[in-house]
Amino acid sequence: MKSNFFTEFIKNHPRKTLEFNGKTHTYIAGGHTKVGFIILPGSGEDAYSSYNLIEYFEKKYRVLSIDYKGFHDLNEFLDFIKAVLVHEKVEKFVLYGFSIGGFFAQSYIRRNGMPFALILSHTSLVKSKYIKWRLSFPLKITKHVVPLIPNKLFRKVFTFLVTGLQQPGHIQDKNYKKYASPEIQWRAIEYKKRFEEPLFDKEYVESIYNLGIEAEKEELSHKSINPINSKNILILKTDNDPLSHDEGYLGKYYPLATIKTFKDTSHLTVFIQIESVIKEIDVFLSGLGGK
Repeated sequence: MKSNFFTEFIKNHPRKTLEFNGKTHTYIAGGHTKVGFIILPGSGEDAYSSYNLIEYFEKKYRVLSIDYKGFHDLNEFLDFIKAVLVHEKVEKFVLYGFSIGGFFAQSYIRRNGMPFALILSHTSLVKSKYIKWRLSFPLKITKHVVPLIPNKLFRKVFTFLVTGLQQPGHIQDKNYKKYASPEIQWRAIEYKKRFEEPLFDKEYVESIYNLGIEAEKEELSHKSINPINSKNILILKTDNDPLSHDEGYLGKYYPLATIKTFKDTSHLTVFIQIESVIKEIDVFLSGLGGK
């Protein structure tokens, strides 16, 4: 009988704390090199959600995955990333942003310039009208609805939205069987079970909302965004993803980026096709002489 994957994973990756601006914030770390791999998760995720990425890339990099809960100011969050890099003695790093984490990653580089490499996974820019109506507007509605929902009911609903579509045996069963190994399918089930813990609450949603809205305002405050002409950028997308339709903006602002387009698995590609995602990232970074 297999042991619980997350029991071992969390045991080997305990949350680290760092005092910053009078508050305590958390992240997890793995690996021992001075080259960092910074993970900014998606909405509905925490530092542990990119477990497959962490497990693979900590063999090559100092992987640092950041928690959002407790942040309410985008500037503070972006400065915290820099503080973590200093604290962990990272000399250069890869910045990976998934979904809303991709918005934060782009805010980071507009302030601080390009890291060694940038990976934008299933994300966009808020200039996209598609994103405005499919992501930004619903987020603002959620902000006003959440306070009216009892905590117990909120946790049940939020847990289903975050994990219900990812677990094999539900809507994604066909895609998991088509694209994922038995090991990845088993891990996805263990990931679902983990959410029985009260990991996400209204404070988490408040943090995501505030960071997301500030990232939107920050981007829209620029009448024009200067293109970043770096080849050290990888853009990952899927052909049927309703949450990262960028209307060509990513190609405009990152004209020299390598673009990889997956098929079928929508916004959950980084779960269902994670083995292929890891391969694409690994090949891309190896081609840059990533260490």
